[in-house]
Amino acid sequence: MTLALKNECSGCGACVAVCPLRCIDMTEDEEGFLYPKIDHSRCVRCRKCQDACQAIKKPLFLEAIGTYAARAREDGIRKESSSGGLFTLLARWVLSSGGVVFGAALNENLEAVHRFADCEASLSALRGSKYLQSRIGDAFVQADQFLRAGRKVLFTGTPCQIAGLKNFLGRQEDELICVDIVCHGVPSQKAWRSYVTELEEAAGTKLESFNFRDKSDGWRGYRVTARFANGTSYSKKVNQDPFMWGYLSNLYMRPSCHLCYKNSAADLTLGDCWGAETLAPKLDDDTGTSLVMIRSEKGRKAFEAVARGLEREAISYSDALRHNASVCSPAEKSKNRQKFFKSQQPFIQTVERLTKMTYIQTWKLRFRALKQKMEARRRK
Repeated sequence: MTLALKNECSGCGACVAVCPLRCIDMTEDEEGFLYPKIDHSRCVRCRKCQDACQAIKKPLFLEAIGTYAARAREDGIRKESSSGGLFTLLARWVLSSGGVVFGAALNENLEAVHRFADCEASLSALRGSKYLQSRIGDAFVQADQFLRAGRKVLFTGTPCQIAGLKNFLGRQEDELICVDIVCHGVPSQKAWRSYVTELEEAAGTKLESFNFRDKSDGWRGYRVTARFANGTSYSKKVNQDPFMWGYLSNLYMRPSCHLCYKNSAADLTLGDCWGAETLAPKLDDDTGTSLVMIRSEKGRKAFEAVARGLEREAISYSDALRHNASVCSPAEKSKNRQKFFKSQQPFIQTVERLTKMTYIQTWKLRFRALKQKMEARRRK
């Protein structure tokens, strides 16, 4: 049995979940990415893994039938969310009907894992962006069990994870609502572990929590914030933090992310509504504005179900793409990718060496920030 070529495999885990004999495991390669490994001595060649593989069996692409800038009316929701809080509104709506919500959370080892929430108390761990590839684990199987029991399921993930889930199920489900994110790509787990280790060594204690999208300085100029066991913390602007800058520079991205077909099989796509200051200025106060792309009637009904809790404005799909290239374009591979994985230097030192910003890059970032501040002042 063979699955997708390695550079096309997204690591979604559908092949593992669908195997009736559990003879496929996800194993980490030398770069820190998970890939399926088949125990051929136990394989009966049922080919279910091939049918579930979204790199082999491409999902049905759902065109956007509606595009919006939107944000939750409640300030507290936006504060706790990476963007405008749409995930929280959708999740609460599903929970109110006795449903369950799947999403990515950080476990005790600060690894991203997919898990479900069936009450408000367990929902908070699923909020906020985690710029890591989450391990699907048993999430596909659990979602299938909830659906068969007649419960509504909201499943959130990257486009390839949603495609993997749909291939795994192999059937239409009225009670399943799929939401994917505008995805830049997923970084190496090995790179993340190296970064965490160096932060812990500098602090002299264990890292207990990490916020990838701390909006204390605003939504646009967000920062990362880490908190340690001894009560100390670390906080840097996104373009000053080594891990995030290396990630945004595509230095240690999964190979398949550079070949991403950018097709969505979800009912809704959520992301940041970059350019909100011009696309929907009334919804922009720098606390977070979401980009919402409706891709099915089921997605439209879900969006309308939470309408009371949000402010929204229809915008042009082409304008949304103009401000957020990740909607339709895969991440370009860094020319220094191979140098990164071959480097013998510490993680932070390697990132700083291979992503040294030029004077022009620095000037552009400062000019952009200044322009945004001036635009915000003009609106007031």
